[in-house]
Amino acid sequence: MKGSRDNPSGRALRLGEPLLPPGYRLDYSDPNVLTLHAPQDGAVVARFSARGYLAEMIEREAWEHYRNETRPT
Repeated sequence: MKGSRDNPSGRALRLGEPLLPPGYRLDYSDPNVLTLHAPQDGAVVARFSARGYLAEMIEREAWEHYRNETRPT
């Protein structure tokens, strides 16, 4: 399945799941905390309370990190 501007990864999304840049992933293993990981080395980009997060908050952090990492030097 090819990606699109709204879903660059091309994978099926669950309802309410944030749209992340290519390679970024969310770790749901801790029931209290969602952890956003970068694609290059799996580094932690941000952590969010599992009870109070909004998909938009996660998307904003991920895309900001993505822009900073892909900006030419």
